Amino acid sequence: MKIHFLADKKKGALPAWLRCVQRYGQAPLTEADFVVVLGGDGFMLKTLHALLNYRIPVFGLNLGHVGYLLNRFSVDNLPKRIEQAEKKEIVPLRISASTKDGQEHELYAFNEAVVLRSSAQAARLETVMFDFQAKKKVTLQTLLGDGLIVATPMGSHGYYASASGQPLGNQQNVMAVQSICTQPRFNKIVSNHADIFVHPQELGKRPIHLECDGIRPDLPNLTRVRVQTAIGRTYAILKEKQNVR
Repeated sequence: MKIHFLADKKKGALPAWLRCVQRYGQAPLTEADFVVVLGGDGFMLKTLHALLNYRIPVFGLNLGHVGYLLNRFSVDNLPKRIEQAEKKEIVPLRISASTKDGQEHELYAFNEAVVLRSSAQAARLETVMFDFQAKKKVTLQTLLGDGLIVATPMGSHGYYASASGQPLGNQQNVMAVQSICTQPRFNKIVSNHADIFVHPQELGKRPIHLECDGIRPDLPNLTRVRVQTAIGRTYAILKEKQNVR
């Protein structure tokens, strides 16, 4: 088994990384069968973005606090633990952001894409959703407020939940849409075949910006945001059962 180890320097994970490399070696990323991440949930998310073009299964060792995406930290028996772990497939969101200069920018998010107001003025967001699986077009009433969240099942435990989003439970092939302090308030769960368009209104007075997994890309003068599930770009996180020792 060829393993590539990645450590979060901010979490002081380098000593743990060194122990792992000394015991199991360090395979080049281009030859690795698995990537082992040492850090917290934030670093795991950052690693998933960094591995967008590799599609290598990821096994995380928790050196942070919550560890929702990670497993218990131990250097022992890593190959066996990886082989016995359950594969959880995740599909990111693909975001197409249009700017005033006519440019289209493609971004990805594993947790959520968020459209937010950029000034003291509330954002006015005209949102249209096409749910191809349900074979219907849903046009939403224009929302006035702080913004809108589109979350994956994995991301429904974070920002989306804190904004009072409807719990997804064990649903997988879905996306969730939740308004943030808007009138009217809005929540909708749609299939992962849905196409969501957000058209900000009165941009001179009510500018907006975009955040993908908490990262704000430098995209001034946004005129439209489109969110889809990136079906066909499946990634795997390996998770152990709670009683694994």
